Amino acid sequence: TIKRTRQQIYTRYSQMLTDPTVSACLTLQVTAALGGHESRGDCIFITPSATLRERNGIRARKLRHEVEKAGQLVAALLNPHAFTLMREGVSWGDGYIRAYTKPNKGLIQLYHDENLRAPRVQAYERAGRTIGFRLLDGVNFNKVVVSLSTNQLLRLKMPRILPVPQVDMAGDLRLRGYAIDDPDALPILPAAVGGGFLQDAEEAWVDMHRIMAAMISQQVADSVKQGFMTINMDGMSRDQRKRYQASINQMFKNARGHIESALSGGDAIYGPLYNIMPTFGDKQILNPVGDMAMRSGGQLTTEPLMIKIRQLTAALGIDMSMVGWADMLAGGLGDGAMFHTSAQVAQRSILQRQSMTDLINSLMQLHFGMKDGQIFKETDGLPWQVEFFSDLSAATTEKTSNMNARMNTLAMVAQGIGGMRELGLSQASTQMLLEDIGGMDIEKAGRIAGDIAGQKPQDDNIPHGGHDEPNGDMNEPDPDDDNA
Repeated sequence: TIKRTRQQIYTRYSQMLTDPTVSACLTLQVTAALGGHESRGDCIFITPSATLRERNGIRARKLRHEVEKAGQLVAALLNPHAFTLMREGVSWGDGYIRAYTKPNKGLIQLYHDENLRAPRVQAYERAGRTIGFRLLDGVNFNKVVVSLSTNQLLRLKMPRILPVPQVDMAGDLRLRGYAIDDPDALPILPAAVGGGFLQDAEEAWVDMHRIMAAMISQQVADSVKQGFMTINMDGMSRDQRKRYQASINQMFKNARGHIESALSGGDAIYGPLYNIMPTFGDKQILNPVGDMAMRSGGQLTTEPLMIKIRQLTAALGIDMSMVGWADMLAGGLGDGAMFHTSAQVAQRSILQRQSMTDLINSLMQLHFGMKDGQIFKETDGLPWQVEFFSDLSAATTEKTSNMNARMNTLAMVAQGIGGMRELGLSQASTQMLLEDIGGMDIEKAGRIAGDIAGQKPQDDNIPHGGHDEPNGDMNEPDPDDDNA
């Protein structure tokens, strides 16, 4: 595999992002992962964690109130940029947003524009942790304009699942770092390109455009009609030949002008064009030869192109019928081809939510740190949790579908167990039915059979004492009770 520089990789990604099919696939992926509230459009909600809500102490109530206020603030500042930032993440592998803070106030503003796109920002890492950033010049990407800290610029980093072949600017320094045990003693190295969804689809996109370019060029060549004719000029003088050839050329030009006039709605549309060519004997005869540029084969086939488009959309995790190819049937996407039932979309939604959650945790830590100096250890559990509001979410839909299936199964099993209880079978017979027909494990079947056998069917026409009598006195002592 050929290794490319950072600028070469991002240049190819920029070309891919201008493709309508690629752009539509990435937009659907972000929509499925983040979604949004049906009225407000918010997609991110930050609430106190479940552990913090269970505590009732004074400090817990105070911290819960602080987390609620901070969560509302961070969510309100981030929601306008969330979709764009996530779109940058799935495209380039990284997204960046500028944070503005004030002491004793915390986070006050978030900002994102085209100058903070991944090609313009070089992140630096130490043992996988982001240490700082450098903003690069828009023309000369080797020129550093300004350096920013992690308190000024925050990074949405997509998981690096597959490596991207690229020229490593750190050289052997990265390999030597593996021999150092202390992570704080490792060298600070420039972050590599990766994590975006485009890296899997790059090869299919290049092949698709090659085939498409070949088809378009052939279609253009077929649409240009050329005619080749021979003229018998035997017996003509040199001057007669020149004049006769000029008149023939003028005749064809007039015919083309006549067609253009007809197409533009001119007078030529109301009548035919006659061209008179005088002949003498067998002289001055035009013999058509044909169009040398025309193909001799059959019709052009689009099958190679459609194969590459299928590969492209499959690499991006979206069915091709969802991104403009409506004549193609959706495969394995459920009723109506809804993308939120796709396994690929569900998995990629999880990756996007992981990266967005990490960014939100960094924003919350920055806010509390600048406001009152509080820093929370992730190993002890953060006092907040991130929630995504979306019925379009692939992960949410999958979870709801699995829960519905389990509850339906539970209802059917409970109904079957109730029916066996009414039969009054022995424990051995009940266990045999649960194992052989119900397919349960031996231990589970034995435990349920024991519970069924221990409960005798009750006849509603036989009274069971004052406590069970509909009209009995609940305070009346039971005559069968020894303590009565």
